[in-house]
Amino acid sequence: KMQAGQKRRRDDDQMMDEEEEEDTKNYVDESSEEMIPTEFEVNFADFEWDFDGIELYLQQLLYGASYDSYSLTKMVMGDEEKKIANPCTSVIKMPPVNVSQMEGEIADWEWEADVYGVGSILDFNSKQVSSFPPFQQISQFIIDTCADPNIKKSFLDILSSQPVGLLINQHVLNLPLELTARFHDNLLMDYKGLVAKNTIPFFNHILLFSTAVFPHKTSMGNSRAKKKHEPIFARAEDIFFYRHCKLNYHFLLKHDMSHDQEDKALTMKQEGVREGIVMMIPTEEWETVVKNMVDFCIGQQPN
Repeated sequence: KMQAGQKRRRDDDQMMDEEEEEDTKNYVDESSEEMIPTEFEVNFADFEWDFDGIELYLQQLLYGASYDSYSLTKMVMGDEEKKIANPCTSVIKMPPVNVSQMEGEIADWEWEADVYGVGSILDFNSKQVSSFPPFQQISQFIIDTCADPNIKKSFLDILSSQPVGLLINQHVLNLPLELTARFHDNLLMDYKGLVAKNTIPFFNHILLFSTAVFPHKTSMGNSRAKKKHEPIFARAEDIFFYRHCKLNYHFLLKHDMSHDQEDKALTMKQEGVREGIVMMIPTEEWETVVKNMVDFCIGQQPN
């Protein structure tokens, strides 16, 4: 990565033809009616400007449940006292117009720009869980929301006995898959480079939180179709993780229909219900997941 204040360009290229774009819509929550037609910058988090924006995204990590998002944000950002950014954390921002239009000239990056997303991989191991409140609360969240005792035990066994990476993948919902695929590819490359340098451990599994609409379920949990349908994910890229996860569970999300009609419309869309999904992905599958994202965007058949 480049140092804070320098930029890495991720142009929002149009890499899918109309047919592929139509296929992608099957995986995207229909609350995202149009993609953002612009280019973005991906770089380190900036200690001066980005804390509040990142924390807003992390507050939604557990679907609005109360937990110590402040401490988790500090870990995601890095060592503020030493001004050392977390090398596995990137933020997505929109460059100012004058920067995107300049060619061959050096322009100052406006770090106070809004954060459109944040991605990171955090070391969620048993020692940290015992001493770090956000990880304790995340483990408790899994205990509270997983109804199947066997699946719950499998999750907790992995979290307590194996190196696990908590994948932070929070961004606005209408980012194009072309951008988020490159974003995940960049995160994976950063992670592999740091593992090679023994900066962070190799994780056996990746823990990921997501949301989706299950199209053919009613709020009572009954299926209205015999054919099995894949859930429609709020973040388009999460369908690729879902296809490769070895362990997952989902649960109904709480919402207040009387105060949030937009949420009501989303929840009941396509006679389905909006659910939280917690996934555990073997790390060896992570590279396949990212490759499938990229291949899908350039028109190749994913595995």
